[in-house]
Amino acid sequence: MKKNNTNPTCRDDKYKQLMANDLNIRAIRQAQAGNIQSMSAVAEHVRPKVYTYIYRLTLDYHLAQDLTQETVLEMIKALPQLKVPHVNGFWGWIFRTAQGTHPTNRTLIHFL
Repeated sequence: MKKNNTNPTCRDDKYKQLMANDLNIRAIRQAQAGNIQSMSAVAEHVRPKVYTYIYRLTLDYHLAQDLTQETVLEMIKALPQLKVPHVNGFWGWIFRTAQGTHPTNRTLIHFL
């Protein structure tokens, strides 16, 4: 039987690399301050997760692409005024915004 020679340091390095690639509040704050590179990084980090979320709601590739673009544009417009204390608050706002871009939600909101 072969022994698992997984080095704990190697696992820690992979975890640190994964966390470095994750969105952090510092990047969001820099984007809010007008840093174009940070804004681009935040948008590129948000886009695939928002697309996946919207695609699961719509099951329509093209509609999900369009609504993802609308959500990212809404994020870019609203980010300077957005008040989020932590990254989880940011993600909550993004997913609520994404859900609000769905046409049926607009129709429902219009009638309420």
